[in-house]
Amino acid sequence: MPDKKPPPPKKSKRSSPSGPSSSYSSSSSSSSDSSSSDSEDSLDEDLTTGVDASDATKVGGTLLTLRPYVSSSTLEKFDEKASMGDRRSWWERFVNMSVQGGWTDKMKISELKMKMSSAVRNWRGQLSKHVQNNWRRLSGEFKRKYLKARTSESERYYTMRQKSNESAMEFFYRLNEAAVKAGIRYKKGKKDSAHHIKRFIKNLSDQQLKAILRNTRFHNLDDLEYALQQDEDLDVSSRDAKVERTLV
Repeated sequence: MPDKKPPPPKKSKRSSPSGPSSSYSSSSSSSSDSSSSDSEDSLDEDLTTGVDASDATKVGGTLLTLRPYVSSSTLEKFDEKASMGDRRSWWERFVNMSVQGGWTDKMKISELKMKMSSAVRNWRGQLSKHVQNNWRRLSGEFKRKYLKARTSESERYYTMRQKSNESAMEFFYRLNEAAVKAGIRYKKGKKDSAHHIKRFIKNLSDQQLKAILRNTRFHNLDDLEYALQQDEDLDVSSRDAKVERTLV
């Protein structure tokens, strides 16, 4: 019999290269678009959907559901004086723990009470008993009191300033998120984009960087993001050089 010829190798498709500007724009747009769909009244809904830390084991004819023990000891106490972002982050971690640990509503009420400061405990104490002892009602009141912004999204955007503990890039992303929530078309409209860039530069706390950016012409937000990335990389290189000189 004549030998069969092997089939020709399949051709693989070449991936198209992507430049630095496209990666920068995709990262900022994805974070902004995802954040715009978040709702203050459903901070824990996404966390409880599709998360199951249980392990089902069949013993004889009985199916046992085993869940890992999750302690809240690693979670710090809730600080009602922290920023809104930090408070929401704390709540997300608390809800995530409750889901992973399979806490009952009674356990959630108990764990939340242990994480309350004295001021928050006093607030809880003045609630009616049917609210205190019902997780759905208690969590709803808690979110309305401590996790809901007192100012409108538009006011939040126009009054936003760079924090002392955040980099220029971090402030840039935070301002972008605020613009999305305020309904400002800072990416599509040329005029809105220019105003957005000016607002960002105006509210920077780094005076040296502010002066440099004011004297630079940016055609779009990608140009600004690229400049901020260069500045951040330069800061990291400078810190590394200082450490090396110290070790020598």
